[in-house]
Amino acid sequence: MTQGGGAVVTAVFDDGTGVERACEAAVERGYGVDDLNVVMSDATRRREFARPGDMPAELKRKSAEGGQLGRGPAGPHAGLAISVVAAVTAALAIPALGLVAAGPLAVALAGAGAAGVAATLVGALADWGLPEERVRHYDRAIRDGAILVGVEARSQEDARALARCWQALGARDVYT
Repeated sequence: MTQGGGAVVTAVFDDGTGVERACEAAVERGYGVDDLNVVMSDATRRREFARPGDMPAELKRKSAEGGQLGRGPAGPHAGLAISVVAAVTAALAIPALGLVAAGPLAVALAGAGAAGVAATLVGALADWGLPEERVRHYDRAIRDGAILVGVEARSQEDARALARCWQALGARDVYT
């Protein structure tokens, strides 16, 4: 499912830093944090993104310095890494599946109710136009501790640029 001739860009990251930088790259292309979908296991959220209200020490230090993770002086998106962590820590927890989701996908799951969450997660990913085999692959990766990031690109150009950028940031299984 795409809009405006774009495509859904999805990728798997093995750590929270990669996710933060991928989200930053999307924001720099004009997407909002709310446009980004992030799915991970609850165990991964606890490992990579502290509990709600807790901010990792490096984020606290960078925030106090007015900078970003991996960046020098403050720029127009100085608080982005903190926003990503806040979005993930405030994400929809799905205890029955041990998953956490943030973004438009979380909204769709919240509307589904607890009874159909498992089918809805697969269905929501399928609604993005992802082939069933890829959905199963992403599900395995998430359960193994990886973090799925996705965004519905506004154009094919954006999709290609984000895919290249995310690969450069260490993403694997990047698809458009």
